[in-house]
This record gives sequence, structure tokens and C-alpha cells, in this order.
Amino acid sequence: MEFWLRWGGTSVSFEAPEELVIRELKHEPIPQSHYQALLGEALSGLGDPTVVIDYHPPASGLGPLLELLREKTGRVYVSLWRVPPAMRGAGLEALEALGIDAVPLSELAEAPREVLLICHHTTRPLLWGFSDQPADLFAQLARMEGLDAPKAARVSILETGYDSAGTPTETSPARPPYAPDSVVVSAGGSPYDSTLYTALQALIIASKACREGGTVLLAAECAEGLGSPRLALALYDSMGGAADDSEPSPEFVLAKRFREVVGSRRVYLATSLPRSITQTLLGVKSLDTLQEGFSQLLRIHSREHRSALIAEGLHTYALLPEPQ
Repeated sequence: MEFWLRWGGTSVSFEAPEELVIRELKHEPIPQSHYQALLGEALSGLGDPTVVIDYHPPASGLGPLLELLREKTGRVYVSLWRVPPAMRGAGLEALEALGIDAVPLSELAEAPREVLLICHHTTRPLLWGFSDQPADLFAQLARMEGLDAPKAARVSILETGYDSAGTPTETSPARPPYAPDSVVVSAGGSPYDSTLYTALQALIIASKACREGGTVLLAAECAEGLGSPRLALALYDSMGGAADDSEPSPEFVLAKRFREVVGSRRVYLATSLPRSITQTLLGVKSLDTLQEGFSQLLRIHSREHRSALIAEGLHTYALLPEPQ
């Protein structure tokens, strides 16, 4: 069996034995009209809320929803933490091109009374533990933007789903019929795998679909390196659990989540990053090709193990099966 995944500006493949059990995890598309019902439910009981978007590209995935909101709100505040620092300006411009007045969340001057928080459903596994309630999630996003965690009397969350092309998708988790021994995940190719900053998000999200003690193989070119100078410091400080839990930066969040993954699962990277980075900062083994990485999975778990494939790791919210 041959499987293809995006890697940078191209696609790469790996050969799997016929006896391997493998299931691709993905979300089914939904009609754009579904947003009308989602928005109505989220706005229920709210008066004139402040709209906050936890931005996750592409902006076109938010287009149908923002078109509905345009008549209900003026300025929209945007959290850009999921985007590498050098790309955040482009993210704002992409939202403004959809006809909304988008400003960074850091410019929020005072605590709002009511908040409508719009986020992609893959934000949930990234921030579990930091913020489990709507108000906590809003406060966490504010802290990551350098604000003093403004309190809102009421926060309503609208979770969206869309793929790397911006096509609306269902938001319920994709679940395999078994607990996978291994997960092979692509960050989704360029621009989603251009930096380690975004590729780590795909790894963290995909790990939720792999059993503890299993193995996650991430395919991400990372042609532009780390994506954030602060990420190197956060990863270094997080080694051995030495990081300060009060640190609110996005880089700290990613480093802490990554350490949780490698503490419970094996991790391998198929990447162009230098081994000095993958071994020194991440403490994991990197391989030059996806096939090398997959061969490593077969050596660990046998040719007959159960695996899962996630082609769009940054846009797929996958979990283990429901307990019986």
C-alpha cells in the first residue's frame, strides 16, 4: 500500500505492508449554511458582544461566518498566537480583505462585558489544561497577547471547522475504531509546515489520537526554520520540566504541550531541520525521508500493528475511540 502526504511544496510517500491496519482520519465537509445555525446558537442570550477571533489560517475558512457577522459587529479583535510572528501581519491583512475591521487582540483597551469567541476546533487540544472554560480560554488568549487577563462577565464560544483550503468541515472529533499504536501526520505542506512553530501544533494535536506508549511520526519540511526565536528558548527551558508555569507566551504553551507528548509517546520527525535542532532542542530523532520514519514504526510495532494517518494535522481534530 502506498500513501502520499504533503511536505513543503511537494508530496512524499511511504509504502506500508498489506497486513498493516491503517485508517485515515479526516473531517467531512458541511454546507456553508451550517454557520447560520452555529452563529445563532452562540449569540443566544448575548446583547452586543465584543467579537474575538482566535485566528487559524486560511482566512477564507472564516469567510462565510464573517459575512454573517458583518451586519452585527464593527471591529473584530484577533488573537494571532497560532501564526508565526513574521506572518501575523499577513494574517490580519487576509481578514481585512474579507471586509472586516480586524485589529490585534492586544489593542483591546478594557475588559468587555460579553465576548463572542470564534476559534478553530483544533485550538481545544492545544490549550487543554490552560483553559477549560470559555472565560478561561479568553483570559489565556489575552495573556498570550500581553494583556492582564481581562475578565468578561460572559463568554460564548463558536467552534469552527475548515480544512487547509478553507472548506467548512464538521467540528466533531474524528475517531478511529481502535486505539492506534502509531499515528503518521503531515502538517499539511507549505505554508503550514514551513516552520517548526506551526509543525509542533500539528504534532501536539495528532498525538491525542495515539495511545499512550505509541509513536507519532510527523512529516514537516520546516524550510524556514523555527519560526520564532523565542521558541528555541522555550524548548530549552522546558527540558527537564524547568519552565516557569506562569509564563504566558505562545512559545511556552507549545513547548509545554510538546514535552507532555514526548513524555507519553515516542516521537519521530521526517524534516529538513538540522539534527542539531531536533536532537538538542527537541530531544527526538529526525529522519531524512518519510519512508525511513515509517520503517522505524514497523520495527517498533511490527508489520501488523494498527495505525492512523492524518493528512492535514493542523486542521484535523482527532481523538481516541470513546471508552466502551
